[in-house]
Amino acid sequence: MGFITIWKNIISNPFEGFSEVNDKTKWFLPLILILILLLISTALIIPLMQSDEYTGALVRSTISQQAEKGVEMSAEAQAAMTEELSSPTLQKITIASALISSPLIFVVIMLLNSLLIKIIAAFFKEKIIFSLIFKILIFVSIISIVQSLIKSGITLSGDWARILNRVNDTTGLKLALSAPVSLAALFSVKTLGSTGYFLLDALTDIFNWIHYIFLYAGLKVSADLTKKHALLVTVITAAVFIVIGLIFNLII
Repeated sequence: MGFITIWKNIISNPFEGFSEVNDKTKWFLPLILILILLLISTALIIPLMQSDEYTGALVRSTISQQAEKGVEMSAEAQAAMTEELSSPTLQKITIASALISSPLIFVVIMLLNSLLIKIIAAFFKEKIIFSLIFKILIFVSIISIVQSLIKSGITLSGDWARILNRVNDTTGLKLALSAPVSLAALFSVKTLGSTGYFLLDALTDIFNWIHYIFLYAGLKVSADLTKKHALLVTVITAAVFIVIGLIFNLII
């Protein structure tokens, strides 16, 4: 059975569709398709990254970062940084770096996620073949790709130039590049604080819920875990990723 058909069946009914994902299921072509869609999602925001508004937002967020460290940038330093960031050569390097790094980072996260799930499952005395976990995650990841494409579409369809012109820090810059598809869209970072905003976004994003429902179905059906263990592994995995995301949100 072709992997496109498997995806259709999973989306239609994950608890039946994942019965077709097993040790014999091919994973290379599905992964290639996922990476192509990821590159498309990344490429969609390239016009935004080449704009003067983005350069200005990047300069202001950098100045804000330095100010938090007690370093005040002179007008000359700010002008030099703006000129450097506006350089076509540097912009091409930045874009090429984004296009190359996004699929690599995605694959690394998938591998680490597979290892995490295997370790958590082992804690409950459940044995799952690493390659099977990786296959399950590949078929689950279509949800994250759709989420990314929709976020990019929303960002580009809105008044992104005005939004970028209002950016003054790193958090604002990240939000300007990725529109929320959660209840966080109803609030501002100033209202909830950076941590509150991140948690609300992570916990109410409908695509995150669908992602973990699919993961639960994959672990229960493909990996043959008990309902209880499949649920526990899914919840713990989600919690670990939220904590990691929260830490990065506080550091960066």
